[in-house]
Amino acid sequence: MSEHIIERLSEIEGSAARVMEEALQKKERLSREFEEKKEEFTRRTALELEQNIEQFRQRTQEDFRQRLQKRKEAAENEMDALTKDYEANHNRYVRDLFLQMTGEEDAGIV
Repeated sequence: MSEHIIERLSEIEGSAARVMEEALQKKERLSREFEEKKEEFTRRTALELEQNIEQFRQRTQEDFRQRLQKRKEAAENEMDALTKDYEANHNRYVRDLFLQMTGEEDAGIV
């Protein structure tokens, strides 16, 4: 009887060792799978981040280019308006300046 108990305990111990070995192997396999998935996620996330940064950079550059173009056009329009005003009124500006400097009334200067 005690021999039977010892055999049974030995069988249980062997079975427990196999279960533990299988659990260890499964744990190692799951750990490898997790690492592979983690690396894939990290790689995919880094790629998406790079793409998002590049898209943001392109949008920002385009926005800056458009703003710069609008300011350039506004400055050109302002310069054109000032040039036209000067061409149309430069004689009056000279006369007014002369009168201010001399303190004289209009002495027939054109």
